[in-house]
Amino acid sequence: MLNIMDFSTEHIERAGIIAKKNFDNERKSVPILPPADKLPDFSPFVKNGLGVSAFDGEEMLGYLCCFGPFKNAFGTTNDTGIYSPFMETV
Repeated sequence: MLNIMDFSTEHIERAGIIAKKNFDNERKSVPILPPADKLPDFSPFVKNGLGVSAFDGEEMLGYLCCFGPFKNAFGTTNDTGIYSPFMETV
């Protein structure tokens, strides 16, 4: 059964494994991409509370995290938006 929960510190390691796996798979199709020797810090997404993780039992299937709302989103003048650099699944 699928369980969606808040992204937490306990999920960071598994999220990194999923991100690395997906990036390495993408490099097979886009070989110009450099190797990912270091992953970004996932802790801001725990702190801002704007992330979720999907689990099937004990297995993390994916996650979705984003940076908080900001004004003039993406060059607009009156919009507020968010940016999600991390959405990965196995």
